[in-house]
Amino acid sequence: MLQRVDSLNYPWSGPAPRATTELEDLGHTILRGVFSAAEVAALREEILAVYRRVPPEMRDSAITPEVGAMYRYQMFNHSERCQAAIAHPFILAAIEPLLGGDCHVIAATAWHNPPGNALTPNGLQWHVDGGPHVPRPAGIPWPDAIPYPIFVIAAHIQLQDIGLDDGPTACIPRSHRSGRVPPFEQRWDLDLQCDGRGAVLHEVAAGDVDLRVSDVWHRRWPPAADARGRLFLQVNYARRDIAQRVLPTDQLHCIAPAALARIRSDRERRLLGLHPQGYFDA
Repeated sequence: MLQRVDSLNYPWSGPAPRATTELEDLGHTILRGVFSAAEVAALREEILAVYRRVPPEMRDSAITPEVGAMYRYQMFNHSERCQAAIAHPFILAAIEPLLGGDCHVIAATAWHNPPGNALTPNGLQWHVDGGPHVPRPAGIPWPDAIPYPIFVIAAHIQLQDIGLDDGPTACIPRSHRSGRVPPFEQRWDLDLQCDGRGAVLHEVAAGDVDLRVSDVWHRRWPPAADARGRLFLQVNYARRDIAQRVLPTDQLHCIAPAALARIRSDRERRLLGLHPQGYFDA
């Protein structure tokens, strides 16, 4: 764990919540009952109003119009209640010992998966959001005496119950410490393991917040035909060193028009910060 002083990292010296130690050790955890029923109802209605008012952005992940319609980005710009929820003290208490007291939001995206399973009958495949941050080949374990560095944490602020039939998020504990990504040939395997550990499914209630680090292996479990769908606010918190992805770089960058006109190659575009969209952009 760490604390940030004058933009430098120092070992965390105080007590930390159990959720923090679970995030560091296992790569995922659940905060139960963070938001009351009244808070959930108000946040849910405000987010659904954004879906009615704001058209889909159709970022690069929108492989079909139906997929693009599931998401609304930069939610703190669209919703006062989303902006307040992002700063909930229970969430910050869990993540700041790992990311630092100056951590910031790099993406804030509403997810509204429709009922049933016609759109994603197999759920989503095993993947990581970013990293691994210390990549290593198999057979080289991370030393337990050194805390594994965590750079980005995703929070799902749940706005309705998610049971086994609804396609919950599944995580493989301690897979973030492996230094590897899920094997591509096993990306759909429900029985995938990492160092002898299999999937843990996040069954959650409205008002819960489930958290995971960016390089833990995770997926959406296959939803049943009668799945109720999912509605949650996904907030990605990162160390101050990590750039925001609230808007894609072609919409928000530091390049003056004259410098932009001088770019002659894709490599130069990336050097100046014009990157293709990745997971946190979409």
